[in-house]
Amino acid sequence: CCTRVLIVKELDFEAQKSRLEEEVELIHYLVHFLPKYHYELYFIKHYWGAAPHYAQKRYGYHIRAL
Repeated sequence: CCTRVLIVKELDFEAQKSRLEEEVELIHYLVHFLPKYHYELYFIKHYWGAAPHYAQKRYGYHIRAL
C-alpha cells in the first residue's frame, strides 16, 4: 500500500522502460502504447455508439416508424 506509492513516485522507477519497449527500440520501431481497455481499441463500442444515432435519423424512434 504505502510502499507501492513511494516506489511509483521515484524518478528512476518512472524512467524505467518495460522490456517490450526496450526490445522495440533496439530494432528502431515506433510503437504507441495505449492504456489497457482503451476505448479506441474496441470497434464494437464505436458501432453501438453510432447505432442509436442512425436509428433516430432513419426511423425517428417511434413504434409506428419501426
